[in-house]
Amino acid sequence: MEFCDYIPGDLDGDSSITVSDIVYLINYLFKFGPPPFPFSEIADANCNGRISLTDIVYLINYLVREGPKPEKCFLYSKFIRRSGLSF
Repeated sequence: MEFCDYIPGDLDGDSSITVSDIVYLINYLFKFGPPPFPFSEIADANCNGRISLTDIVYLINYLVREGPKPEKCFLYSKFIRRSGLSF
């Protein structure tokens, strides 16, 4: 999988955001389930730099209430911080 070839919020890697991704995240955070596929940062749906209950709420809001779609912002910001690049 390429660095940019992923769907934010698709924790189980099935190419779509569904209720199963929310269940996956709940299991990861509270039941010591496996990390999201292919990397944990994909679960940071609200792009605040942390994986937490707020990401679960964000995904529920997206699926049930037609809230904002998770974006690919978290990996880029982490990469930029690690690499020392600035834009």
